Amino acid sequence: KILGVFVLVHNLVRMGIVMNGVRIPDADEAWFKPDLFTLGCCWMSALLQVSSFRFHVPKNRILGSPMIWQEWRMHNLIFVMRHMLVFAVRWWMWRMEVYHGGLSDRGNLICIILCDAIVVTQLWTVDVATEYLREDKHESLTATWPFWKGCPSWTEKFIKFYYTIAQFQATTTCMAPNVDHTLFMFFLVTFPFQFASVLMTMVRKGIISTAGYHIGYLWSLLQVMFCAMLVAESFLFGAWFLWVFIYLLRRAGINKYGVWLSFMASGILSRAAPLWFASHPGTPMWLIPSIWALSGVLAWLFNGGRVLETRTRRYLESRPKPLELVHRERINDSLVWLRFQLPSGFATGLTPGQHVRIHCPNPSKGLATWNDRPNLEDSPECLSRSYTPVSAPDAPALDFIIRDYEPCPALGFPHGGRGSAFLARTLALGTHAHVSGPHGHKVYHGDGMFLVGSAVRRVRRCAALVGGSGVTPVLALLRDLRAEDAAASARA
Repeated sequence: KILGVFVLVHNLVRMGIVMNGVRIPDADEAWFKPDLFTLGCCWMSALLQVSSFRFHVPKNRILGSPMIWQEWRMHNLIFVMRHMLVFAVRWWMWRMEVYHGGLSDRGNLICIILCDAIVVTQLWTVDVATEYLREDKHESLTATWPFWKGCPSWTEKFIKFYYTIAQFQATTTCMAPNVDHTLFMFFLVTFPFQFASVLMTMVRKGIISTAGYHIGYLWSLLQVMFCAMLVAESFLFGAWFLWVFIYLLRRAGINKYGVWLSFMASGILSRAAPLWFASHPGTPMWLIPSIWALSGVLAWLFNGGRVLETRTRRYLESRPKPLELVHRERINDSLVWLRFQLPSGFATGLTPGQHVRIHCPNPSKGLATWNDRPNLEDSPECLSRSYTPVSAPDAPALDFIIRDYEPCPALGFPHGGRGSAFLARTLALGTHAHVSGPHGHKVYHGDGMFLVGSAVRRVRRCAALVGGSGVTPVLALLRDLRAEDAAASARA
């Protein structure tokens, strides 16, 4: 706790110095100097991240609230170490200039390449950590953040958009090809990573809500950006254009290594051959797209013929979210097929064994009896009914087969079903129903791995004995297995 308080206060003090605008000799805008005290203070942040591994945290993300889990903690360590290593390289370059007259042009170039290598290593180690710690392939640190109940759709989209932009801001900070005496940005960009841990802990203890977390985290990101614009005395229009451009590239499916290596190559070339680069100003216009094309060729060769990345993130959360009903078809006298459309780029993200809850109005509110029996659901405004989708986890739509309980006085069922009547007959095409999930335990973890008792084991054959509505999770399992087999055949 003492170390955490020190790091938090250190960050706030440095930001306060930047915003105050007071400068001292032989120091940058945050009063960082090329001395051992500066280096030691900053590396306390790395020590704090390492010390967090003393505590037990859940392996999987808590779907309802933003709380610390293992993958997020490992990513935080990797990102903070990235900035601390780049800070150390830049600090050493400045120190060599002060005490030894500076590095040669070749020495400066090697340091810039080293900083870029640190970024590439971070990209790779994050992938390794994700592969090892993430059980759900539909998870994403940014796209599947839980939000508060009632959060407007435009607010959620904007916050997720800026969270992604902030990641690009932090990465481009490490790749700056210029050699100057500014260290504070390499350090201050670690503040949101560590402040988020404080906020998540406060959520877990009930001190703040999910909305409070997002307000605090967004403030920390904007605060760092405000300090950068304050020092530059500019809104940094060129940098904002670059960040949005990178966002669009990633949305289009350009491999992240291709994106970042293309900008790294351009920066390194401008340092290695400044005269040639100045006489050929159009070089980035062909160099950067050429590296994108090369990354596409490599992806085509080693990724089953796919050039662009296709990422499907889970859309559903524990809070109800609206989904549009786009298709309804009666299969027989009692079964109805429903299809709800998901937003572009998202999937159901449910694995076989999990279900969702569809929320609907309560037609029996205030009634003493329902279907000639005491009404046990006379109080709530809305009801929730659990259904297992029959669509595959990667499907862009959510399909259900539900039983429609129509009114039948002869069978002692004069009112019919509550939820089924709303879904099968009342809910109009083009309108929305609120859906939450996933709920329940995962039965199939992918790649032949099944939950058997309390352990996850790989099996070669499986059989299912089901009846009635129990057939729906098996249909989802069969679709998932068929999709995996098709993907494996494409890679082969």
